[in-house]
Amino acid sequence: MDASKSLVSFPYKTFSARLISSMKITTIFVIILTIVMCLSSTTNPEIIISLLVGLVIFIFYFLEHRKWSRYYITNIFQLTGNKIKIIYYDKDDRKEYTTENESLKINKKFVWYKTRGRVPYLIFQNKNDNFKIKQYDVGSWDETAIDNIAKSSFKD
Repeated sequence: MDASKSLVSFPYKTFSARLISSMKITTIFVIILTIVMCLSSTTNPEIIISLLVGLVIFIFYFLEHRKWSRYYITNIFQLTGNKIKIIYYDKDDRKEYTTENESLKINKKFVWYKTRGRVPYLIFQNKNDNFKIKQYDVGSWDETAIDNIAKSSFKD
């Protein structure tokens, strides 16, 4: 089977590069928040508690962004014979998935617990063989790319 049409093509970025890139603004936010909490503290126990709160917040965001950066889709091809081929990375392990066009469901969703902005993601799912990955707004993926795939039906 030859790839007849490339629907998505992004350059590969390592897991650590995706994670660091997505954590830049969050890290600055947590550092500023921790400094403000420490400056408003008047005693040593309050300063220690402020540092611990900042550390807990950072760990929460780190684990969240680590989950978001796990899967990274670099290519989606429309193959001859009504098939779709997805090339993706699970952390840094390259994987390929090929399935029938009709059996692949793609849904656009938003992270429900974010209050300071919408965080979109796509769910690629095939219930026939328990395939399911989530592509978040990380790396080269942005809301425009997510919208283009969500609106596409992969049919000519």
